[in-house]
Amino acid sequence: AATKYWIFWEAQNSLHEISGIEVAAVLPESVKFTGNYKVEAGEINYESAKRRVVWKLNRLPLSVPRIGISFEVELTPGLVDVGKIVRLTSDANLTAKDTWNGGAVERTAPPVDTNLLGDSFGAGKGRVEK
Repeated sequence: AATKYWIFWEAQNSLHEISGIEVAAVLPESVKFTGNYKVEAGEINYESAKRRVVWKLNRLPLSVPRIGISFEVELTPGLVDVGKIVRLTSDANLTAKDTWNGGAVERTAPPVDTNLLGDSFGAGKGRVEK
């Protein structure tokens, strides 16, 4: 049976304004983008050929210390996944430009999986059941 999950991404800024922000992650074959999402700013796109979820934001000024999005995915696990923690996304990679010094900004967040670390209700309950 399929299970739906919400993925939450947050960009934080505390040094200089950044621009041309892109955050992207790839969904595994067993995970589909449902099309449901919430965006505080910018836009979210799903590149189906590459299975990539992409969040683009023109700029993040210092006056906005953090901003985020959330999107829903649906996992349909296979028999080989029973008893395992399953990845819902790849690493999430952020790229941007520091508008003060022109330098590149790159950050990577670990993949999200069914163990839902950071979720007080779902954490530690992520093993796929038959």
